[in-house]
Amino acid sequence: MTSPSQNPTPKSNGPIFAVLTLVFGLGALVVRTAYPEPAWIGYVVLAAFVVCLGLLVWSVRAMVSKRTAMFGLNSAMIAILVLGILGVVNFLGVKYNKKFDLTKTGVNTLSDQSVKVFKSLTQPVKLVLWSKLDEREKQRPLLDNLKNLSSKVEIEYVDPVKEITRAKQAGIKAETTLQLFVGERSQLIEAPNEEKVTNAVIKLSKNTTPVVCAISEHGERDFEANTPDGYSLAKGTLEKQSYAVKKVNLVAEGKIPADCSLIAIIGPTKAFFEPEVKLVRDYLANGGAAVVALDLNLKGPNFDASPEITKLLTEWGVESDLAIVVDPVSQMLRLEATVPIIPTFSKDVSITKDMTGNTVFPLTRPLRIAAKTEPSLKVSWLTQTTPNAWGEKDLAGLVKGVAKFEPTSDIKGPLYTALAVDGKLPNSQAKKNTRIVVFGTSLVAANQWSRFGANLDLFANAVSWVLEDESLISIRSKEEPGGTIQLSAIQGGLIRLFTVVVVPGIMIVLGIVVWLRRKKL
Repeated sequence: MTSPSQNPTPKSNGPIFAVLTLVFGLGALVVRTAYPEPAWIGYVVLAAFVVCLGLLVWSVRAMVSKRTAMFGLNSAMIAILVLGILGVVNFLGVKYNKKFDLTKTGVNTLSDQSVKVFKSLTQPVKLVLWSKLDEREKQRPLLDNLKNLSSKVEIEYVDPVKEITRAKQAGIKAETTLQLFVGERSQLIEAPNEEKVTNAVIKLSKNTTPVVCAISEHGERDFEANTPDGYSLAKGTLEKQSYAVKKVNLVAEGKIPADCSLIAIIGPTKAFFEPEVKLVRDYLANGGAAVVALDLNLKGPNFDASPEITKLLTEWGVESDLAIVVDPVSQMLRLEATVPIIPTFSKDVSITKDMTGNTVFPLTRPLRIAAKTEPSLKVSWLTQTTPNAWGEKDLAGLVKGVAKFEPTSDIKGPLYTALAVDGKLPNSQAKKNTRIVVFGTSLVAANQWSRFGANLDLFANAVSWVLEDESLISIRSKEEPGGTIQLSAIQGGLIRLFTVVVVPGIMIVLGIVVWLRRKKL
């Protein structure tokens, strides 16, 4: 007589398959409805539903009586569970996308500028990439990163070869072109990258183009000049941020043009006429914006290159000394002591809040916040030297190469080299605050020095801040380095030996060992 324990009746897996069928059925419906892209996720869940449905029917039709069949069903059930888990994991992975950039310079990480711009979008942005499949995959990471920043971003991929008529209508000429739509405005970008796309979005989002009016005819830095002391790189940076730059002759104009969004007085070396000073004074008093860079006349005897502007700035709480900042620390980096490295940025002003690294301020004057600043004005420091720096007042001796700190006459560090002003003068009738940024040297953004550290970023951020256009303030996107690993012949040979011989050899040996052991069983 056979006992029940010796020949048990296998339990039906019907309830399990019923639950799985219900779960995967609802899962397929939810995935395809709420998250249609990418489509393969929905197909995986749907396939799991179909398999579970089939197993449910099989289980209901007959009870399993053979032990081998029971093991087979258990294996099938485990496989279905694994597929279901994979489907759910993939769904969550796509729904809550998280990527890690392991590159040395973070080239696959969006710059702060791009993040700020795309997160602050107020109107729909559509990115249409016209390219072949291979180039499309190169651009996809950038576009996906941008799309993840805002729900207002839509992406479309189009093959210009397959859609010739549409490509001609859009004016597509290059093999890889991004067609950017912001609201009703559009722009074509050839060979798109992060910087081009972000700046195009900024440009198309604006109804007007801010104009930077560079005051001229007083020996100021030339925004058109490609020379080491010119400002052509600074101009190019501003234009990339959708600003226009033009020269203004105050004597010829007799006024500050109405289209000037701000005035830039960069390193004047000649005196301003009194009517010109009045124009600048009235402009600032009425809520104007200005970026000013002061220089010293090291040829003497009057070392203040522009005393009229220096005096005007004192009305706004900014004072400057007839001194040059000297920092021996710079000599450790093979720079002149008169080219101080500025490692400290203010975290209280958006111009420098997110900045890192260093800047250099060649031949800079030390700046001070006036002790008797008007309560209606907020004067903040932006950059500060190391404690080792001092303000050398013996300019004649400095020109001869003599620089030594004298406690009784020189100015002990740390010292400010850039200040920001925000506010109104007493009894002002201006409708908005005046904003001014003052640098202790015009060389900070000159072509020769603009590539050092964060100099160009600092200047561009200052312009954005005085214009109250702070959505542009951040660090520009990084360029991908072209670095390669240099291997010796021996190192290359060892790598080839390991990958071609050692690893495959180990796998072959393990396979033989497993085969022999199974053969003995």
